[in-house]
Amino acid sequence: MIQKIFIWTSPLPLLIFWGLSIYINQFEGWGQWAASIILLIPVLLSLVMALMGVVLIVCAKKKQGPVANLWVSTVMAASLFLYFLTKGIVQELIKSFG
Repeated sequence: MIQKIFIWTSPLPLLIFWGLSIYINQFEGWGQWAASIILLIPVLLSLVMALMGVVLIVCAKKKQGPVANLWVSTVMAASLFLYFLTKGIVQELIKSFG
């Protein structure tokens, strides 16, 4: 039951980020900058759901259950966090070696 809920809710971080991005783009200048802090909500949700997906995969492997759908859902849920993590690492590497 928890696995099905996780699979169905795994696109939520991406959808929330998309919706909030549209909302923030309605502001101009400093308003966008000030409102951009709310974009942290879907990024943190992505991290939490990624960790939850890993736990569900481990539990399913112990029970010898199917894990393919869980892998896809975990990657989808984690994609937003992984994008910003990768972007931050690349920017730091460019600052350090560029």
